[in-house]
Amino acid sequence: MYGWMGEILHVNLNNSEITQFQTQPYANLYLGGRGIASRIYWEKVKPKIEAFDPENWLIFMTGPLVATGVHGASRLSVVAKSPMILPEGYCYGNIGGFIGPELKKAGFDGIAIVRMCTEAYVPIHP
Repeated sequence: MYGWMGEILHVNLNNSEITQFQTQPYANLYLGGRGIASRIYWEKVKPKIEAFDPENWLIFMTGPLVATGVHGASRLSVVAKSPMILPEGYCYGNIGGFIGPELKKAGFDGIAIVRMCTEAYVPIHP
């Protein structure tokens, strides 16, 4: 899949359920890990949800070049609603280190974490 492993973990902390969903539908439409993480965020986090609400999602996503040996490509995008901006809103950042490549080596492109999710993850596509 041109740098993608094909699976994203969905971790529901409310019921300790871990499921997976496909990366491919997003990889065809959105650029890199930040693009995919942003799309998942906009699908699942409604505007009325605040940063510390249990329905807020925390999404970690790698890009297609992570763990390929390309210099400077081992970044991990982090997307969520942040309390650090006023009014609270969408925020992204990235981190380096070994977590991105190790996540890829484990066979996953990202992790989407939510404390309370009553339904199974079903991607919404345009």
